[in-house]
Amino acid sequence: VLYTKNFKKIDKIKRVDKFNIFCPTITKHSDMDFEFFKSVEDVFFYPSNNVLVRVGEFLKKYNIDLNNTMAVLHRGNDKWKEAKILSSDKWIEIIDSKLGNQRILLQTDEKYFRDTLKEYYKDRCFTIDEMIFGNDKENNIRPYFNKTQWAIDFESVIRIISKCNTVINHTGNCAFVPIVYRGTTKGEVQLFNDEVYDFIT
Repeated sequence: VLYTKNFKKIDKIKRVDKFNIFCPTITKHSDMDFEFFKSVEDVFFYPSNNVLVRVGEFLKKYNIDLNNTMAVLHRGNDKWKEAKILSSDKWIEIIDSKLGNQRILLQTDEKYFRDTLKEYYKDRCFTIDEMIFGNDKENNIRPYFNKTQWAIDFESVIRIISKCNTVINHTGNCAFVPIVYRGTTKGEVQLFNDEVYDFIT
């Protein structure tokens, strides 16, 4: 549903002599082996036609100019169990420092954070309405219906984020995927606990 496999490229997967334990929730993105991840993606995680079509639909529906869009990828709610969550004010401070004339594509699971940023940035900030938002400090926000379509929609949003001019990002499972797709940390700011890793300047 989400990916197309291409075993013809399996011999292109980069060989590694030693595979270190990899944990996305504590990984500095500049430490990732992009050549290795890209070779695996090309074989096992190339986007399906379902995803490619949906990406096109979202780009058109929300009038997204990738070259003039900052993606803000935030995880709230129960994320505090994995890492310290920085305040909305801190996120806004970092966004302001990199925004320029760009629009903001905001992807978050937290309704409070969504509402705070949309109130602050007004029409410059938009979300994909097909995503879900909520406030729950103990559990992930998950779809209860149409789960397959939601998975396609979410994967499509992640693909779009990977192509945006700028990405302001958290640290975690969802955070590292668009950077793997992107193939570089260029244009990214990564937030982890109290650390801010600026790969833009």
